[in-house]
Amino acid sequence: MLRSPSLYGVSHDKLADDPYLERYRCDLVHTAASILDKHNLIRYDKKTGNFQVRKLIVIFSLDQTGGSVKNGAS
Repeated sequence: MLRSPSLYGVSHDKLADDPYLERYRCDLVHTAASILDKHNLIRYDKKTGNFQVRKLIVIFSLDQTGGSVKNGAS
């Protein structure tokens, strides 16, 4: 990410303000954790920043038209 920031959509202004992209990476992790929490794949405590893995059960069933995957997250 630091070698080619434009590949990740980081402008040169952001790179000048945050040379190691620590804030950008923290925002990226927070956004990803929020999306995973929204879809019940993890539990994410926004106040503490802690992650907790949820038990994930994937059921794969075959039918005549192909396969289908059902998410049985608890």
